[in-house]
Amino acid sequence: PNPAQHQLHINTQQSITGLQLLNSQGRQVANLLPEPTQALTVPLVAFAPGLYVARITFANGTVGSYTFVKE
Repeated sequence: PNPAQHQLHINTQQSITGLQLLNSQGRQVANLLPEPTQALTVPLVAFAPGLYVARITFANGTVGSYTFVKE
């Protein structure tokens, strides 16, 4: 997993239409519905250190899950 401290930077080739952040227990801790974009920065200062999953919804309807560590 990729470590992050203050911000999570997401860059993709497809447009992002939704982002959910889940903690290690699978609880949703954030839900963002940005305007379709290929680059997104999420502030993490309010999150406790630990393992998280970013569940990204793309404009074509596909969903990808990516693990990261908040330090």
